[in-house]
Amino acid sequence: MVSADPGESTATAARVKSAILWGLVGGVAFLAAFQGYRLVRAETLPIGLGGAAVIAVVITAVVAAIAYAVEHRLRANRRV
Repeated sequence: MVSADPGESTATAARVKSAILWGLVGGVAFLAAFQGYRLVRAETLPIGLGGAAVIAVVITAVVAAIAYAVEHRLRANRRV
């Protein structure tokens, strides 16, 4: 799809970059909370670091998708 407005592709690239960064923030926040829980509580969790990494990847993807969709809606309503 070719865009008639060159600024539109720049705006889309900025939205994608923003969504990816928010996704990474969500994934890292989960891993920090996971590690913090492991440090505070002496008991083990039913998942290890590998399982936590898989969950963090899923959280990263979900948060990125939500951030991308929400930013689009906010821009459509002129709230951003």
